Amino acid sequence: MIKIVDKARVLENNIDNFINISKTLIEESRKEEGCIYYSLHKSLDGKYLTFIEEWKSMEAIDYHKTQSILSL
Repeated sequence: MIKIVDKARVLENNIDNFINISKTLIEESRKEEGCIYYSLHKSLDGKYLTFIEEWKSMEAIDYHKTQSILSL
């Protein structure tokens, strides 16, 4: 298993929009073969949003990077 932690600082006035857009990405990513866990977390101070992902293999991650909703 491979875990990915991807932290982003989002401007306060864009947080709700970022979260709403991310919902589709999360939903579609969870459907991909090899995805064990995929979620978005907000820091206690509200300044950072962090994706936490867990994948079965590097091949699953490679597929995700090339076939995910972001590449549409």
